[in-house]
Amino acid sequence: MVPVIQLANALIALINGNLSPSPNLIRRYMPYYDAAQVKDGKWFVVVSADEAKQINKVDSSKLSIDIGYQRGLPPTSKDYADPTENLPFLDACMEVVETMLVPFAEGGFVRDSSIANRWVLRDATRPLLYVPSMLLEYQIFTSVIKLEFFDEGI
Repeated sequence: MVPVIQLANALIALINGNLSPSPNLIRRYMPYYDAAQVKDGKWFVVVSADEAKQINKVDSSKLSIDIGYQRGLPPTSKDYADPTENLPFLDACMEVVETMLVPFAEGGFVRDSSIANRWVLRDATRPLLYVPSMLLEYQIFTSVIKLEFFDEGI
């Protein structure tokens, strides 16, 4: 199996098996573009990069994975005719995303694990709101946590 896919699948199993309630992470190749599919919020993993090189005659590999959260925006209302101004909803979505950082923080079960018996977490970014056009064009809140894993001696 392709290493980055093996890592993504192992990460999904680790997180779904250790967080309660389970976020029900699934692997995808791209985000959702239909707000109805993410009406109640969905977590997903997207493989973003696979880089291998040799340093001082030691093989090194770096894999990048994004964990995304998407949720369809609520219908517009008198108070929130513009979805980008529905700050209570958007703030609540960011709170949900923030909970996914716990396993990657110092002392977290992903930070302290060797995934698939070889991959070690190098870095996890703060959640980012990305593709702001998703809010306006597709009516979908979208946020991502970027993860970087490494393996030496492959």
